[in-house]
Amino acid sequence: MKAGIIQKVICGAVVAWFAFGAQAESILSAQVIGRPVPNKATAETKADSKHYGYWLFSKNMNLVDLNALKELGVTDLLLHDQALTQFGQPAVEAWIEKANAVGIKVHIWLQAFYTGRWVNPVKKGAPNLVLFGRILAHAKQCARIRGVGGIHFDYMRCGGLAYKTPGSTEAITRFAKYAVQHLHQVKPDLIVSGAIMPETTETPRYYGQDYPELSRYLDVVIPMIYKGNFHADSPWISKTTKWYVQHSKGAKVWVGLQGYRAMKNVTLLPPDEMKADVDATLEAGADAAIIFRWGLTNFVKPGGEPAKTSAEIPATTEKQKSGEAKK
Repeated sequence: MKAGIIQKVICGAVVAWFAFGAQAESILSAQVIGRPVPNKATAETKADSKHYGYWLFSKNMNLVDLNALKELGVTDLLLHDQALTQFGQPAVEAWIEKANAVGIKVHIWLQAFYTGRWVNPVKKGAPNLVLFGRILAHAKQCARIRGVGGIHFDYMRCGGLAYKTPGSTEAITRFAKYAVQHLHQVKPDLIVSGAIMPETTETPRYYGQDYPELSRYLDVVIPMIYKGNFHADSPWISKTTKWYVQHSKGAKVWVGLQGYRAMKNVTLLPPDEMKADVDATLEAGADAAIIFRWGLTNFVKPGGEPAKTSAEIPATTEKQKSGEAKK
């Protein structure tokens, strides 16, 4: 499959694919200062072994059976920051404490340049430092939440036509550099991650994501290797995973997988197929498989264990299974 053809298909639907409504928080302004990025060694030690987990919508926070997930080998959950508005910080901290108690790390999932509409990271041809300051002020507030193990930036990109915005690639790289710098100042062992589009060498042109450069700064990159959205198959997952692993300049590679057929077909992948995708990703050298998303996937366990169906984990209801997939 040629990247250019994929791009034409995907870019036309990219907003619909990822948009699930504005979930922005009130954030403070902050000055962004260009200092050297701290050494990533401390944060990287937190991502040394294989990881496994899910993106988690805020509305589903209290539906998750943490013990059941732990038995399936789950190590990480990416909780959308809207949970802070929906439930309040004390409730989120209490839930994080429960997750940590069973050995699951919680990352707060933030939307960088999309909050119901795309926000341009460039202003007058230069990085929009005022915008960066607002986003990072909120990210730092989230990093200070008791028990948080990571901050995950979604939408850290343009919406599919970056080549029409001169300076966008440089701006997005600058944002990643500043994000790691500021968040490690708050908590040195915090895992700072970013979602990356999966078109390898084409991502700078279309999304402003220069993967090798971003991987110099981020602790973890999460290429969203969603085979259904790209009309691809499991071997494509393995091949693409290997590319990201081989071209990383220091970041760990946690691969994002799709738990359902495609954006416009939310039929869940059968457990055996889901498990095969997870295992292929890890065998291809990824440090983690992260599934999009809890509530829209069959649950499986990596490695030699048998696959699990959703029915074996009661927290996933039929209503949630049939809900619209919007990432």
